[in-house]
Amino acid sequence: MFITAKKYHLGSKTFWFFFVTHNKLLLSLLALVTFISYQVRYGFFKKYVVDWLLLNYSYIEITMVAMWLWMIIGSFFVIIILRTSVLYKQYSFVLYKHALHVKQGIFFIKEHVMPYHQIVNVEIQRPYIYAPFGLVQVDIITGQSDTDNVPKLKSSKNSHKKTLLPVLDKNIATALAHELMRRSVGDHTRNEEQQIDKVSRKRRR
Repeated sequence: MFITAKKYHLGSKTFWFFFVTHNKLLLSLLALVTFISYQVRYGFFKKYVVDWLLLNYSYIEITMVAMWLWMIIGSFFVIIILRTSVLYKQYSFVLYKHALHVKQGIFFIKEHVMPYHQIVNVEIQRPYIYAPFGLVQVDIITGQSDTDNVPKLKSSKNSHKKTLLPVLDKNIATALAHELMRRSVGDHTRNEEQQIDKVSRKRRR
């Protein structure tokens, strides 16, 4: 159940999806430095590094070299986390009383507003690359007219598909789809009641 006017993000699975897919080079460097650090401290490179240090820099110990390497590893990890956080926070959504607001960006924010009465259907797509992460894409089918009934709009040439949330945790997407359709039906019902009320008032006059 979503709370009105509360900001929601894309979910923890989406965060780790960004972590893996948008930091391939940094993760490769992190793995390489980690491997070298282990070999220098405990493995194959230890003897050669110790001999080289004794010959050229006798005041530097192998533990210091290992510590420097671990500091580099820590720096890489912090950079990856910060970069992922920036990507993750680029998208957020809020369900207000009459419309869904989707915000994109951090410094230059672009906001998409989708009134519930324009929503005809919500489709959940699952591209193959999302499957291992439990992620989906949310597409919203909209109609230009809010006076037509839902079955007519589904087959209407005036309906449009909009991808407001290109990646989202599956459980959040499913709950959001149900919530949007519930609010859409409620808005359509209110609009019809308002139109009937207007017609009744005109007849009374």
